[in-house]
Amino acid sequence: MDYLYGDSWEKFPIKDNEVWKAGPNIMVCADLMDLDASNLKHVFGRDQIDMLYSDPPWNQGNISTFITKAKLEKKIDYWAFIDHLTKTAKAFRPRFSYLEGGLKQRAQLVEAINKNLSAPPHIYQIRYYNRHKCLLYRASTPDSPSPNLTGLDDTKTPFAAMEFDQPKSALDLCMGRGGTARAAHQLGIPCFGVELNKRRLANLLDFYAQNGLEPRPIGRVCGEKKDQGA
Repeated sequence: MDYLYGDSWEKFPIKDNEVWKAGPNIMVCADLMDLDASNLKHVFGRDQIDMLYSDPPWNQGNISTFITKAKLEKKIDYWAFIDHLTKTAKAFRPRFSYLEGGLKQRAQLVEAINKNLSAPPHIYQIRYYNRHKCLLYRASTPDSPSPNLTGLDDTKTPFAAMEFDQPKSALDLCMGRGGTARAAHQLGIPCFGVELNKRRLANLLDFYAQNGLEPRPIGRVCGEKKDQGA
């Protein structure tokens, strides 16, 4: 089965490990497991990004499906991926970190957030597709006030979180078709991120083009992960 995600790919034929820029926004089309924070800091031209907001795969079956949809043949351990994602995010020193997840992985996700983002998360029950229950985890400094996101659909939570926290920049390490990036654009916040699937990322580039930002490739990123340590 082909997962085409519309015709945006025909306008933006992205290559593996390619870096694209649209206005102030920078996106990498690559496997996050092949990258580390030093790769991304060089590409993004930043050592610090204010807010992480990502909706990563929720379980092993989900991550395997994402790989299939990207037309890749490889295996990625789900918890190794979550560990790497949260370690990479931590390197950018976000003041606010949001991760979406399923109901069954709560204990392990809390453990990963505590370990790598160094903050016990506030947990909201939200929805996706306006029907299904899921969880949203928010890690921040202990004295930071929390927005009221309970019950919102995840199409609305990135915007609501940014509107409340007022970050100066946003990071999404699983960009998909750009829910976080689109919310950031609405609020005038530059967004930086990574997406594995070329066709999904092309949807975001198409959105930027429709908003006058003229996406263009600006280079490639090294596809070899370096050891970040514990």
